[in-house]
This record gives sequence, structure tokens and C-alpha cells, in this order.
Amino acid sequence: MNTPERINVLIVDDNSIDAFIAEEVLKHDFKTLFVTNGYAALEAIEKEKFDIVLMDINLNDHTMDGIATMRKIKYQQKHKRTKIIAVTSSSDAKEWFMKQGFDGHHLKPLSRKTILEEIRVTLNRTCVLLL
Repeated sequence: MNTPERINVLIVDDNSIDAFIAEEVLKHDFKTLFVTNGYAALEAIEKEKFDIVLMDINLNDHTMDGIATMRKIKYQQKHKRTKIIAVTSSSDAKEWFMKQGFDGHHLKPLSRKTILEEIRVTLNRTCVLLL
């Protein structure tokens, strides 16, 4: 994407292969940071402003999955407007994730064309996609 400023993306995924793919797909267009769990995501979002978060749902932690992490982020007034996309392999649950408070939904594995479009739509930005 060509924008005046680089969009800052937080990738939250406990699977290092999925996170590597996401970073490879996004690193040329965005500033990215990868963390492996919800607690690290909460810590990162306190240290740095992110325009959008790609949140894996199953973070392999029954106390802090992607839904709980999203809610903790959105609960804080200063992060209430942070856009969070649910990233999951559940194709039939988009409406359910949106009702939970997510701003978008994307299926794994990420594809460059579709994730760039999802980010553009979620951020409501007019951007040129470099496909």
C-alpha cells in the first residue's frame, strides 16, 4: 500500500509459521511487530500505537485467547478505536466474530491480495494496492 505514513500492524499468533507468513506478506507495505500471545499483545499495545491488529483466535492459552485479548484491548478507552481483525480457519463464523467486537475477519492462510483488501476496508482508507 502506498500511504503518506506507514501503517503499523501488530500480528498476534502462537504459530511461528503462520506469523512468519503474515510478516512476509505484510512487511513490504507495513511496519509490523509479531507477538506470540495475548499478554505480549497487551504489553506491545501499551508501548506502541498500532493502526491494526491481526489477532489469531486460538492462542493456545485457555485464559487469554484472541477474543479475550481483543476485549481487553477494546475495553481500554485509549485503544477503543484500534482496529482488530480476527484471523482464523473458521470460514463460517464471520458474523459471530463481528458480533464479538472484531472489526474484520480473515481466513488462514493469509493471501497477500485478500489481507491487503481486508486491511484497506477495515481501516477505511483509500490506498493503492500493490498486487
